[in-house]
Amino acid sequence: MPTLFRTILGRFDAIYRDQAYLVGRKARLLAVFCLLVFVFVPLNIVKLILVQPPGLMFRFGFNAIFLATAAMSLRWLLKGRVQTAGNGFALMALIPVHAMIVFIPEFREPVGAAITLFCYDIVCLLLALVFASRLIAFILLAVMVAAQLAFHFLMLESVPIAGSLSFAANTLIRDGLISTAFVFCLGVTLAVLIETAHKRIEESL
Repeated sequence: MPTLFRTILGRFDAIYRDQAYLVGRKARLLAVFCLLVFVFVPLNIVKLILVQPPGLMFRFGFNAIFLATAAMSLRWLLKGRVQTAGNGFALMALIPVHAMIVFIPEFREPVGAAITLFCYDIVCLLLALVFASRLIAFILLAVMVAAQLAFHFLMLESVPIAGSLSFAANTLIRDGLISTAFVFCLGVTLAVLIETAHKRIEESL
């Protein structure tokens, strides 16, 4: 795996040599994020097999979408299309997952599902803000708000709410920690981009 990382990232020097330095830096950081997804998804699938949560096939589908999204984004990056890669990752990671939710007739653990959806949306929103265009970020924000409101009024308004607090608590700590790790990685990425831009400005003065 380290060899794969070095091989892929090594190609970026040649691909983005004639583009702005910040663009090349952004491409490398997005490539690193894609490669981290390749590591995360198999581990998450193993976790799902061990935990056996409700809606297992849906969760497998979510992981498959996330993996395919990272692969497609990495392919665009290797073609020098960093903006397309950022926009595509954000759109493909979010919209298919929300579309899949529509076809699930009921949730045995709606609170746990809502927590997972919220954590996932936070990661996707920050991903869009860092790597996608502002227009795409606004579109995804609108989709997230609509999905969260729809899920709440359709699944969480009934009394009593189905499911158990124990499952919701376990989901919160498990998915919350995972999303926190992704948010931290994206935050570091944003900080690196800001530092890089600041450094280039100072060098040009």
